Amino acid sequence: SVKVNDINKYNFLLGFGKKFKSDQRMVLRNIFRNPMRSFFVIICYVIAFTLFAAPIFLNDSVNFTEVSQYEKIQSYDYKVVFNQTLPSIDINELVNKYDLNQSTMILEFPIEISNNGIKKTFRIIGVERSYKINDGTRIFNVPEKGILLPKTMASQLGVKKDSKLTIKLPTQGNKSINVNLVDTFDQYVGFSAYIEINELRRLLKINNSANGFYFEDTNFDFEDKKKEVEESEFVKRIDSVEQERSEFNTLLNLVNVFIFVMIIFGLLMGISSMYNSTMINIIDRKREWGMLKVLGYSNVRILKMSFLETFICFLLSLPISFLVSIGICYILGILMSNEFYTNPFVINYRILLYPTILGAFITIISVFIYYRNIRNINTSEVVKIKE
Repeated sequence: SVKVNDINKYNFLLGFGKKFKSDQRMVLRNIFRNPMRSFFVIICYVIAFTLFAAPIFLNDSVNFTEVSQYEKIQSYDYKVVFNQTLPSIDINELVNKYDLNQSTMILEFPIEISNNGIKKTFRIIGVERSYKINDGTRIFNVPEKGILLPKTMASQLGVKKDSKLTIKLPTQGNKSINVNLVDTFDQYVGFSAYIEINELRRLLKINNSANGFYFEDTNFDFEDKKKEVEESEFVKRIDSVEQERSEFNTLLNLVNVFIFVMIIFGLLMGISSMYNSTMINIIDRKREWGMLKVLGYSNVRILKMSFLETFICFLLSLPISFLVSIGICYILGILMSNEFYTNPFVINYRILLYPTILGAFITIISVFIYYRNIRNINTSEVVKIKE
């Protein structure tokens, strides 16, 4: 029987422990009898979890950015850019000549916005009212008056909705225009502000003209006539969304290599840390296991107790692992962001499920190691040491 004095340091477990069999009560006492050993096991689980969660987060963030930019925000197939602003009538003639499915005319310029000593350079794009901006969470209509700004740019400039912005256009003789910030949207790469094209024309005192247009290749035949369109005297270049997406992926190849290395490193470090924890536990518990065998405990019975102890440590580590991993991923996202790319904070089930599976796998491996050592314990040597 178990006396209260034997566990006077663990009175809070007594009522709970009475519901368990003697083996299970022994497991609970073992966990709290040597808190540093249990703490070390839990920390090893947290390290393994975090090292595996971080590359999963980076991979999910990159994939989310790619889909957001090239499937939602840039919802067209091609962008035709002119070498000068052209009257709308000339653009319509070009569209009709090559039977292009025009989505919207655009008026695009590089801009500078300054606020409180902070200056940002990106693009402003005037689009027709029918054009929709989908950032993955909302679909925005271009306002008749005012401007839509990426949240990243608004945050860095320190401006909010309904703020008055002064926009400088270096390629338009350093003209400045004043606009109202109507709303912000999520964009993580290729930052662009959007404004209604007629409003931009009015502010810049430009007649009914544009310097490009978007269109969708609904018939999938544009590649056959792309070269002919590019040879037009007014066409500067033709940008393909698929080509931009391919270039984006090429630039991120180094990130993908880094992610792969981190996954391998996380697996090795996680398994190594848990292996070291297991071996330390074996050295610390070998005599105890030997005494249990002398008292008549079978190898399987001792193994069940060891497994339960390890599994409880694994369960105790999960809440800590979740919090630490999410914090590390948040910091990692900030470190990965720069002037041209903002790493989105994407947390989904993968970042919690896969490292948890890894932890369960490590637990099973440790059980096999325990069993091999329990089976090889020489009880006669244990008795001699006791004597």
